[in-house]
Amino acid sequence: MLTIGGVLMWLTRKNRTVIHPKQDNNKNKRLSAIIASGFSLLITPALTAQDLTFKPLFTAQGVTGCESLNFRGEIIYKGQTFFEVSKDDQGNWQINTKDNMPTEDDVDATHSSYDGTNIYSSMYYNSDKKVNGELMPLKNRHSFGMITRGPFPIDLSFPDMMTWLGFLGGDYLSRNIESKIPNFSFDPAGNPVSWAFDLDYQLHPMARSPVLQTGAFRLNPSLLSKDLIHYPEVREPPGAEELQALEFAIQNYMNVTNPTTLTMTTFEVKEIVDEERFAFPKQMTWEDYDLHPTNRQLRYLSWRGTLQVTNWIAHPMRETRPLLPKLVGTNISFMDQRFQFRDENNQLTFRLYTLNDHVWPVSTNARIAWRRGEHQSLPRVSTVNRASVYYTNLIMGIILLLVPVAIFARNLWRRSKQK
Repeated sequence: MLTIGGVLMWLTRKNRTVIHPKQDNNKNKRLSAIIASGFSLLITPALTAQDLTFKPLFTAQGVTGCESLNFRGEIIYKGQTFFEVSKDDQGNWQINTKDNMPTEDDVDATHSSYDGTNIYSSMYYNSDKKVNGELMPLKNRHSFGMITRGPFPIDLSFPDMMTWLGFLGGDYLSRNIESKIPNFSFDPAGNPVSWAFDLDYQLHPMARSPVLQTGAFRLNPSLLSKDLIHYPEVREPPGAEELQALEFAIQNYMNVTNPTTLTMTTFEVKEIVDEERFAFPKQMTWEDYDLHPTNRQLRYLSWRGTLQVTNWIAHPMRETRPLLPKLVGTNISFMDQRFQFRDENNQLTFRLYTLNDHVWPVSTNARIAWRRGEHQSLPRVSTVNRASVYYTNLIMGIILLLVPVAIFARNLWRRSKQK
């Protein structure tokens, strides 16, 4: 069975609004809006999975390939992922990916859908998964459901995110001119640095529908902050050690001498498919950079990748199909991140629950089997860490104050003994 721990390990391998660290004066307004939206969910009729249908304009299939390099320029990893993308004219989409070389304990297939608000993802172990040395039958393999807030697939794998950028990025930016896209190379669900970039981009001049032609993510130092309260889309670190590593990474970018000239990711669409009602990239390349380990003022090429469409088909009749991905197995576990929040002291990253049918819990007030205690908010790691540091410093201060007193008392006692 695909376990919660396994999915969390996979996630760490890889309507959201960026809040400027120095312009967070509307917290009460946002909180009121969240409360109001919560009440509206309770009084409006609950949507069901059957209500969400899809009339795609096209379906494209292809492959993404990537290489990871160390700072010496040596290739240390190669990967290949097959993809299938469909989208309609309302901004809804489906992205299915399958790893060409999955490891035994890894997720190799992910089917995801976006309904204009949330992203629904069904994940599967690879077909060669073995249990006690024997091949697990397909009928016994369970999928795992994950629901996250859109529009960006930041909780999915890097190939999923780059596929989204190529096929959906241009359409999204044309609909949301003032919005920002995170730098997918920096794990936007776990690293605040991902949200501290400005995207300089150009749309393809020959395409009849919006398609990105070129783009460069440039660091914007004014968006860097060590306080995660400014990044509601970033998960809370699981512990103090991870928090310190995250703060160290952020500080590295704060220390860059000329941050506004630092470009960490570039991409280019080499060829497009351009039809009357849609357009998308046929060939795309990208390069990712990282700070040099021996000189943080320099960068080096750490990833490079390609996207190649091998087959596509238009859907002129616009047949209706289910939007949400298929769920497989019984007692399916769900990780629901629609409830994610963070305030000054507490946080909730996701809720876990199990359903014994094959129906997505589209409505947040649907009847679901909550697991006791796993949906309660917890103290923020940063808050706990600050508190531990405070009390540690307080105890050390008291000890330092008492040491001279103890020495004075000891010397006074010795003098009295000598008399």
